[in-house]
Amino acid sequence: MEKGIEYAHGIADYSIRLAASDDTSRPHLMRTSGVVSYMDPAAPDAVFRRNGLDNPDNDYLICSLDADHEYVVSGVRGSTCELNLQLLDGNYSDRVDAFAMNKGILPSRDLPVRADGTFEVMLTRRASSSADVLTMPADTRAIIVRQSYANWGDEAAGAVRVQRVGDTSPDDVLIDEAFWLRATTYFENTMSVWLQFGPGVSALVAPASGPKSLPYNAVRLPRRTPGGFPDQFSMSARFLVRDNEEVVITMQPSGAAYHAVQLGDYWFTSLPYVHKQSSLNAAQYRTSPDGSVSVVISKTDPGVHNWLDTCGLGEGYVFLRWQGLPDGLEPPEPTIEVISAGQSLQRGLGGGSVDTAHGVAIERDMTSRVVAFARRELAARRADWA
Repeated sequence: MEKGIEYAHGIADYSIRLAASDDTSRPHLMRTSGVVSYMDPAAPDAVFRRNGLDNPDNDYLICSLDADHEYVVSGVRGSTCELNLQLLDGNYSDRVDAFAMNKGILPSRDLPVRADGTFEVMLTRRASSSADVLTMPADTRAIIVRQSYANWGDEAAGAVRVQRVGDTSPDDVLIDEAFWLRATTYFENTMSVWLQFGPGVSALVAPASGPKSLPYNAVRLPRRTPGGFPDQFSMSARFLVRDNEEVVITMQPSGAAYHAVQLGDYWFTSLPYVHKQSSLNAAQYRTSPDGSVSVVISKTDPGVHNWLDTCGLGEGYVFLRWQGLPDGLEPPEPTIEVISAGQSLQRGLGGGSVDTAHGVAIERDMTSRVVAFARRELAARRADWA
């Protein structure tokens, strides 16, 4: 019950912010991720905005568009691993029968960043091959700015704004009855979508299969993320781990600009990832000498660096992401193995021992992870309102 209330709290905050981004004449990019604004991001009881399995490494900003008008997207690039612009045929909560679909993409590597770190992109219906123009199809209804972090503490969020061409009115949000009606609708739709999707998450990778059809501790080839970027791949699997077991997933080098793995619960919501290590990205995990990466899923700390904490759960989902892959390349299929507790440390899996002092393993310190996330979150809040 307590987790359900917390989840609803996060969805409510998300829905209110989504409603605030819905005026196409006065667009304002709103963060739909992170800790709710009035809370300390380092607090163990901080409540997060949730929209399914939120990516611990991503910040999302969204606003509505009217394709009959032109817009300018401008700002400062920042130093995140990636900053991508994507056009959608709606936001993620304006209907309950389908997810928003991609209508146009400007990937991070093609963003026209000037020498001073600034950029400006025109959104228009007119076809253009110019690097600073992103063509909007007629059914474009929203833009999402996705920023991906690798190093939480050292990378700074970019500051991005959207302005409709020819409009000089302030971008203040009008809070009226229509605003609260939109927020209520978004809340209801978001809850409906994810309550349907959670138990049937296999639809993401096997649409013809029913709920819970994915076998335990089995992997498959990564595939392009539905509605995502052409160079973005993902893979979902179900894990089952007993008290005396460890589940080891090994991934081969892919050349991706961004690569990460995280755990989720039965309802396809993320596990606590600030005070618990339930996710790892390429800047956080250790690679093996051959360039591969192995992560160890277990209920208790196995003593290896690349541990994914199930937060006490014996089963759930593991989700892998690859983004910014070189042209024409796809990530290789991972492997999965169930072993006895303690075997990962003995066999040198999971990036080896978490840490050592004078040759003796020492307790895992989560302080740097918490501090890095808090620094990143506070900087993103400042960029959000810049």
